[in-house]
Amino acid sequence: MIFLKNNGEFHFERWILKPNDVLNKVINDFSSKEFELWIENGQWKTYKLNISEEYVFLVFFFDNVIKFIEVYSKQKESLNETLEKLGGEKKYSWGKVELNVDYKAGYNSIVINFK
Repeated sequence: MIFLKNNGEFHFERWILKPNDVLNKVINDFSSKEFELWIENGQWKTYKLNISEEYVFLVFFFDNVIKFIEVYSKQKESLNETLEKLGGEKKYSWGKVELNVDYKAGYNSIVINFK
């Protein structure tokens, strides 16, 4: 089950990511196989969550604080359904949820952006 609470808590199955989570706390919530360092560029770190057969999750940290989550569906038709489960494209006090359509790269994703 995937959903987003009004306070910005992102839930997928048993995992929860919150606005302002710090990297050390998040690392402890996942096994090393589940939480894979994907890209490191200065103060930016991107981790891939290996926790789903249906979705690909990328979690972006700046200065060790979570900044956004990008959600990709492995099945294109389910991305709109997932966006609906997350409350649609919307701005919140903690950030925003939006659909990212990259025509050049040929993929779509959902971005949960924390302030």
